[in-house]
Amino acid sequence: MRYRYVTASGRGPAWEYAVITPENPLPQSTNVSADPGVGQATLTWKNPNDLRFFSSDIWENTTATFGTATKIISGYGGGLGELQSVIISPLSATTHYFWVVATDGALIAAIPAGPVSALVM
Repeated sequence: MRYRYVTASGRGPAWEYAVITPENPLPQSTNVSADPGVGQATLTWKNPNDLRFFSSDIWENTTATFGTATKIISGYGGGLGELQSVIISPLSATTHYFWVVATDGALIAAIPAGPVSALVM
């Protein structure tokens, strides 16, 4: 946010800048699960019931480390508190780990929900 304050005479310092951080973080998605299949996995979760919620990002890795995971789906829409499901394909025959990150569609993201794993055949 950019702001400037002035005195009664109309004088003031240069423009000031500040970053506003929300007091309450966006809640995580819940009930996250992954069901394996042949060359695919079905990921299911429940969106947070928060008015700031807009969409979910899906991340995947072959290790249980979010820091090296890859965002495979961005901006997956859905309603507040809605149960979501998506089939992720094609996947190699190994164990895959998934995270769901609720977002406000702009700058705010929840703490990643997961990992959940699926042993894909």
